[in-house]
Amino acid sequence: MTLSKPWTHWLNATIERIRQAKTRNRRPIRLTVMGIGQEMFGDDAAGVEVARRLQPLFSDHLQVIEACYVPENFTGAVRRHEPDIVLLVDAAHMGAEPGAVRWLDWRDVTGFSASSHTGPLSSLAQFISVTMDCEVWIIGIEPADLTMNAPLSASVKLAVDQVAAGITNAAQPIILETAADHRN
Repeated sequence: MTLSKPWTHWLNATIERIRQAKTRNRRPIRLTVMGIGQEMFGDDAAGVEVARRLQPLFSDHLQVIEACYVPENFTGAVRRHEPDIVLLVDAAHMGAEPGAVRWLDWRDVTGFSASSHTGPLSSLAQFISVTMDCEVWIIGIEPADLTMNAPLSASVKLAVDQVAAGITNAAQPIILETAADHRN
């Protein structure tokens, strides 16, 4: 199931809802973004490309991981970060136009992905959600071309830019919290 509002609405609403809860206990919100995919297969690299564009934003409260095709290998790093929200960004067959971006509930995506990673994202998301007591969401990007050694298609490049910009905008308060922590 996809949600009818734009994915950026759901990202901002999720961050704000958790921020409101965190202000009661004075703990800054922590966000982890995992870029998932296999660079050898064209648009399957979409999630990895998003993570690369977000790397300069890495901070105490914003963790960015280029998980590639083995996201399960990074659960220890995610656990150490103690995130409130984990975003899994990946190419995903959703029956949409190439380059379409969707905010997806991991509980609704069993067995659904374009990626070449070893296990379904729903299993990874469930593991992270249960063992780390955090929210996990998937940002899916509809691929156009998954052939070996193909570059990112124009529609997916545009989607990667949009996703990176949307996460950057949503993460600004988190980045500012990190700067404030360092001043104190």
